[in-house]
Amino acid sequence: MFSEDRETIERILAGEPEAFEYLVRKYNRMGGAIAFAIVGDFHKAEDVVQESFLKAFRSLRSIREQDKFKFWFAEIVRTRALDAVRQRDAHPASQLPTDLPSDKEGSGAEAGENRRELGIKIREAIAELPEEDRLVVVLKHMEGLSYKEIAELAGTTVSAVESRLFRARQVLRKRLQSETL
Repeated sequence: MFSEDRETIERILAGEPEAFEYLVRKYNRMGGAIAFAIVGDFHKAEDVVQESFLKAFRSLRSIREQDKFKFWFAEIVRTRALDAVRQRDAHPASQLPTDLPSDKEGSGAEAGENRRELGIKIREAIAELPEEDRLVVVLKHMEGLSYKEIAELAGTTVSAVESRLFRARQVLRKRLQSETL
């Protein structure tokens, strides 16, 4: 898996810049999850990811271990997202989109509206978590990464990831239960 990254980087550095498309497709979603976990806004997260890919492309010659592109890129995204939060002095919970698509056609209109409302409440609750907890929740439940992968991306231990995830799930459960009562 990571050897494919190394081979792709070698192709890019050898004069095939279009090969970068492979890395973009492969890591776009992960980058978005990291950026969203930090900035708390989908549109700003997209901007952060685009800027991060541009920086990664321009800095590709500086990567020491080409088969660790995933972790190198994740650090670029994390740094760029933190910069974006500092620059914009944003509060994540106030910038969540509330216009998620709903299923208003047919007999499932009510169920679709309920799903839409639940999705909004979940995103709001996640956005209110501390950054470290939000990051592990997004990477685990939206990206499906393993505890080990999350630990490597977050620069922490597996036990810290487990602890943060446990704590975040408890907070989310309490917030969501109190809103449905």
